[in-house]
Amino acid sequence: GNNSSAMENPGEKRSKMWHDWFRDRIEENVPYSEMVRGVVLATSRDGRSIDRWIQDARKQDEEALRGFDNSYARRDTLDLFWQRRNMGQEQLAEQTAAAFLGVQLQCAQCHKHPYDRWTQADYRAYANIFGQVKNDRSSEARKQIDSENNRRKKTKVNKKKLPNLREVYVDHERPSRLKHPETNQPLPPTPLGAEALDEEGDYRIPFFDWLTQPENPFFAQAFVNRVWAHYMGVGIVEPVDGFSAANPPSNDKLLTALAEDFVAQNYDMRYLERQILNSQAYQRSSLPNESNQSDKNNYARKYPRRMMAEVVVDVLNSALGKNDEFTRDAPKGSSAIEVAASRIQDSNLAYVFNAFGRPTRTAICDCERSEDPALPQILYLMTDSRIHEKIRNGRLKEELAKDDRLAKLKKKELGDKEIGEIIDQLFLATLTRFPEQVERQAAIANVRKQDGSEAGLIDVFWALINTREFILNH
Repeated sequence: GNNSSAMENPGEKRSKMWHDWFRDRIEENVPYSEMVRGVVLATSRDGRSIDRWIQDARKQDEEALRGFDNSYARRDTLDLFWQRRNMGQEQLAEQTAAAFLGVQLQCAQCHKHPYDRWTQADYRAYANIFGQVKNDRSSEARKQIDSENNRRKKTKVNKKKLPNLREVYVDHERPSRLKHPETNQPLPPTPLGAEALDEEGDYRIPFFDWLTQPENPFFAQAFVNRVWAHYMGVGIVEPVDGFSAANPPSNDKLLTALAEDFVAQNYDMRYLERQILNSQAYQRSSLPNESNQSDKNNYARKYPRRMMAEVVVDVLNSALGKNDEFTRDAPKGSSAIEVAASRIQDSNLAYVFNAFGRPTRTAICDCERSEDPALPQILYLMTDSRIHEKIRNGRLKEELAKDDRLAKLKKKELGDKEIGEIIDQLFLATLTRFPEQVERQAAIANVRKQDGSEAGLIDVFWALINTREFILNH
């Protein structure tokens, strides 16, 4: 989910707060079900008194204007999930269905899809689960919130105003209730394919109980399918948020077994990853043979695929030995994979992310992230001036500085053995292997062809980062 309005002010790093909340829990291997509990049942107050919540919220917003360190991740729940502007209960329904059930509900808003089971009535009854969730000012906190917002108008941190405070709360008195498209009668809040919920209290509590009961047909399967697709390149259900009657799993026994095992292990994400990574399916070679060269979804071989946009930036920096500082978008010393913001201020980083398909987080479909090859990617690797600068002044410069190799190179006193040693290091840095003999000889010959100059080694380094072997996971 994106909180784009917060990013209009660079000091408000709310997508970073969102990112850190998840990162801390993944790092601690909190059970997936517990992590989802913190999202689904979120409120702004988290059980605190109004005054204490306002005090903590002010501290977090002040921290956001001062820098990247923030205490938001220590909250019990992720109220930012419910704080997107212009997010009605229909959009909340679509967002939760895609995230936690792997189901795209958009079509059912207007009509029943001919190849899927969900009707308009199903859509509206499901959306009514979220009709109590409001993002404004609850009646009991209205006075204190108004007072706090008046105070914020007169306060600046780092020459920036604090954003207005809003509260995610549950309105038991006036829930929004969508009606049946034919009878025009209000529909009871109902999970997909299940019985209507008990309408006492917060509807999301029985919804979460339904989500995490072992026999739920979606929750565990949707998550194990996402993790499988992340490592394998293709989901057992593909696309990963395309669970539907018309899109059965390619191997239903595998999906069921993974999901049941995941539930039995109390939704242990590390355990699930170990199961997948230790499988024969994951460890297969990407080199096709006669029997599997046409396979696209049965995992008879590894499917080569391009690295994610963030990883492209990081592996380039690692290979070239020259790091970027994304200090406008992340703390000093961060890698690109740690950049959380939706709107990237570093123009070069924003360009690379866009070219290599990183999503802007404006849609709720996993298809927003593209891993398809495109011409701008090729042009970037071939012609980008910053890459060329890093080639000249990063790792290669360090290699040539050893034993005064650069001076020897200029005097044409560097032998094939020493040039070969440099080329070995360039191969290790880019392809994580030594060159084969024919590759080594061709690279040395290229350097000699250019009078044994530094330009010849730059060509070799540039050629290596433009190979398929470098840019693909395989």
